[in-house]
Amino acid sequence: MVHLIIVNIFVFLLDINIFALEYVGLYNVQTFYKTLVYRVKLKLEFSILNRLVKLTKSSRASSYTQSSGGEGGVQLPRIFDGTQVTER
Repeated sequence: MVHLIIVNIFVFLLDINIFALEYVGLYNVQTFYKTLVYRVKLKLEFSILNRLVKLTKSSRASSYTQSSGGEGGVQLPRIFDGTQVTER
C-alpha cells in the first residue's frame, strides 16, 4: 500500500514538471522530457500491476486452502477425463 502511494506521488510530480515546461514554452525540452516521463510512468505502472497480480494470486491460493480445510486446495470437478476417450 505504501508503494502505491509513493508511486502515485512520484507520478504526480512528474506530471507537474511536464505542465511547467509547457507553461514556460520550452517545446523542444518538453517533447524530450515527456517521452522520458511516459517511459518511467509505464515502468512504474507495470511494477504496480505485478504487485497486484502477486497479491491476488497469494490471497486466492490462501482462500482456497482455508476453505477446503486441507493442504490440497479446492477440488474442481473434472470436465474431461482422458481415459473415457474411445476411438471409432
